[in-house]
Amino acid sequence: MTSLFVAFYRAYPPDSGAAAVSYYTAKYFPGEKIFKFIDKTSYELQLDGQLKVATFACSMKSPIRKAWGIFRSLPYLVRTIRIMKPTWIFLEGASWTGYFVPLLFLLRMYKIPSRIIYHAHNVEVILRKEKNDSLLAWITGFTEKYVVRHSQIVTAVSNVDIRNFQSLYGISPFPLPNGVDLQQYRVSPSETGKVKRKYGLGGELILFMGLPEYKPNKEAIRFLLEEVFPKLLRIRPKVKLALIGGKIGISYPWLINPGSIPFSEVAAFVLNCTVCVAPIFSGSGTRLKILEYMAARKPVVATAKGAEGLRVENGRSILLAESAVDFSSQIVTLLRDTPLRTRLGEQGYRVVKAFYSWPSILQQFGQKLPPIADKNRGQRTG
Repeated sequence: MTSLFVAFYRAYPPDSGAAAVSYYTAKYFPGEKIFKFIDKTSYELQLDGQLKVATFACSMKSPIRKAWGIFRSLPYLVRTIRIMKPTWIFLEGASWTGYFVPLLFLLRMYKIPSRIIYHAHNVEVILRKEKNDSLLAWITGFTEKYVVRHSQIVTAVSNVDIRNFQSLYGISPFPLPNGVDLQQYRVSPSETGKVKRKYGLGGELILFMGLPEYKPNKEAIRFLLEEVFPKLLRIRPKVKLALIGGKIGISYPWLINPGSIPFSEVAAFVLNCTVCVAPIFSGSGTRLKILEYMAARKPVVATAKGAEGLRVENGRSILLAESAVDFSSQIVTLLRDTPLRTRLGEQGYRVVKAFYSWPSILQQFGQKLPPIADKNRGQRTG
């Protein structure tokens, strides 16, 4: 069995949550896999015995040039699919679903028998509506509906997203939760120390990671900078905030913001931090950053929206807070209580190991897929 994974964003090395989800899904899905995604140049790379990366060049200097480059590449992509005849085609749904509509149309026109899995990282139309762009939300709703109706399998990362897909489009999605690669966090003390020295880490350090251009992350960063840390610094004047994932263009004496760091250094960076946070107030899907924090055995403070869809319990595997006062208070509690930090970190790790390990998730997902002749799973319920 050969599977093709298609992403219209740069996905390797994984330097964002969406890229990590796509990469690890491709890595641990059973059988031989080819992972095609856009990059500045075309290249091929055999990552292991069963996973091959094959990019197609696309300018990313502007949204318009990127969109034009993607649409121009679709005939080439379809020719590739006709040659390789994959059993499954995964459409990695962390970009605008409008890109998938013409691809699906071409696949149907050429009667390509591969079965389509729409790997939905979230419910895209919900994100668009939260950005208050009614026209773009309407277009996204139309294209997302087309994609889910023309896929044999539609996945959802949580029960919340399953209910949203059922309500919006009348389909029954297949559960495929986000996960984490626990092997990534088995980092040697020498590597941890090297990253610590490189970025000037140490002391009481609070971590938030994520692309700052993404609206939920932008809201979280503003909340931390403008509301939480002014309160926190009055109580713990030596505490610092680390933001990784991209530059934010703001400088404070207590802020460490190296931007997007190499994928190979992320785990060591997380391990150098004291408390990890996820003050998310909008968006869909589940927060991969929380799973990565927990994989590193770090205590986590999050909003209820941030923890939405995850099997976590307030006070046991995570601490929840909504207001800036409560958020800073929870962080202070953890900074003062080392046993509590250890206990939350260990319990969070147990949750991740039990429910969110990528190898286990993808093995179970592959085993539960319907027989190839069954075209109806994940389709309309009414």
